[in-house]
Amino acid sequence: MTIIRRALKKRMNKPFEAPCNRSRLTVTGITLALSVGVLVSTSFSGARAQQKTPITVGSITTWTPGGEIYDVLCRTNIFELNGFDAKCRGFSYAPPLGEALLGGLIDNAFGADSPVIRMAARVPGTKILHRTKDWVFGILVRPDFPGKDLASLRGARLSGPFVTGTFMSSMLKLIDAGIKDPFKDLKLINQDLSDQPLALASGQVDAVTTWHPMFKKLVDTGAARVLWAAKQGDGLGIQGLSGPWLAKYGEEGAVRFLKAWIMAVWWTSNNIEQANEWFAETSGFPVEYVKAGPEGDRYLRAPHKNINDMTFELLPGEIKEMQRVMDYLYTRNLITEKVDVAAMVDDSFILRAQREIREGKHPSLSDIKPVENLYIK
Repeated sequence: MTIIRRALKKRMNKPFEAPCNRSRLTVTGITLALSVGVLVSTSFSGARAQQKTPITVGSITTWTPGGEIYDVLCRTNIFELNGFDAKCRGFSYAPPLGEALLGGLIDNAFGADSPVIRMAARVPGTKILHRTKDWVFGILVRPDFPGKDLASLRGARLSGPFVTGTFMSSMLKLIDAGIKDPFKDLKLINQDLSDQPLALASGQVDAVTTWHPMFKKLVDTGAARVLWAAKQGDGLGIQGLSGPWLAKYGEEGAVRFLKAWIMAVWWTSNNIEQANEWFAETSGFPVEYVKAGPEGDRYLRAPHKNINDMTFELLPGEIKEMQRVMDYLYTRNLITEKVDVAAMVDDSFILRAQREIREGKHPSLSDIKPVENLYIK
């Protein structure tokens, strides 16, 4: 027994290492030593399971329904239930969010197709993991604008934030409508979303590219009318995780993050009034404008009860359309290098997350509850 005690004392005084690296204590024929070793290993594994994975996420405070989903993530315990110690940061739109990703202030690339692809290309190892939501964007014109279709915009003054997915997708819609080179055939003005009401009212511009809730506000207040609006699915929101974060927390961390996203979409769908109220507070838009966003999403337009059939993988046709956007940016010299979108997408994580959701391998939905706001002040 003296030999056993010495061996155990020597072992217990060593620092713990990961289970896969731990050398095994063996005292031939001694059952007691083996039993203690099992207890130590079990206790250590349990302690590791209780550790929370740190993550800081960025959301866009002018963009619905992504704003509702992120407000649910950042105002309920969904992150905590999935093992995260999370913090949230809000950004006016995708470009400043991308700069925060590049600077290591956040761990996710979030936004429309082209901004997220550009973010991912700038941070080595970053992968685009899933579709986030459907969102409505369009081209609005002054109420007295004489044209009735997109082709009538030839020669008009059109504004929008150039680096957003909305603007680039709108340019492609103009090309499809017969305006072969919008950069030559229109007067294009790089303008922030917040400047659009005054620009339309003063006659500075004839039309704007915009999205909800600003889209809804401009129409409801009579500042503009709809010339063209995207259909459900035309507006593609996507999300990735940064290379450094993935290198540290790997597939297991990414899958838990994606489960949290799916749970948040489910909870948003079934608590849409609360989610809209939260995002109205976050965005500063009245709730009547905010609620237009979820009406354009396949899972948020009505309560979706079955979490098991919610899917968020990017489909081949969607990847092809994203490639078309990026190729257009390259031909217009708006990006300096060609981008292979398919090579940046990894759907293995979302497919595993969805499979495990169907298998019931997720926190109980009944445990979701509001918590203190996770947004960094």
